[in-house]
Amino acid sequence: MKKPIEAAKDYIDTAHPDCDGALLAGSCARDEATATSDLDIIILYAGKNSAYRRSVRFRD
Repeated sequence: MKKPIEAAKDYIDTAHPDCDGALLAGSCARDEATATSDLDIIILYAGKNSAYRRSVRFRD
């Protein structure tokens, strides 16, 4: 199983290659993740002035 940061990088590279940055949040960022934890990723785009939330299932 991949480490959370590696899985997050894979997702960002695949789904948001043109983003300006990303943050890993939640239990993974606090180093409290378990085998069943999800990844909370904040994707940043310059010039976007509104936020939205989306849940996805991503597997390599």
